[in-house]
Amino acid sequence: GPQPDALAGLRVPGNAICRTAVPQSEILHLRPELFVTHGSPSAFMESMQAGSPVLICSPAKDAPQIVDMAVTSGVGIKVDSPAAGTEEALSRYRRQVRRSIMEALTKPHYAARALEVSQKLHQTGGGDAAGRLI
Repeated sequence: GPQPDALAGLRVPGNAICRTAVPQSEILHLRPELFVTHGSPSAFMESMQAGSPVLICSPAKDAPQIVDMAVTSGVGIKVDSPAAGTEEALSRYRRQVRRSIMEALTKPHYAARALEVSQKLHQTGGGDAAGRLI
């Protein structure tokens, strides 16, 4: 949910924009090179429809199957949140996130696989068709 202080004290690099909330669907329609997410079912489905690979950080506890699906299908990478909030754990987490971003952006199989999944979703009717079937 909303966290008014989520960006407090954050040093934002010049090539980044940070907001407390963004129009996720609108951004994903632009097909970003990588979608960093917590891995909820709706976020994952939207990213797959857009054809954007995912980096799942601090995975949603209620959707471990989404994380498994992203990793085993080759469309994403997972980085677990640190168990303890020590500075060392947070530093290690930041390094893992940084390495995972670089991996996703430099190894073309993530983007290729996400695009393949997107094309299959669109050919079969996507999330709308799945919703009607359920």
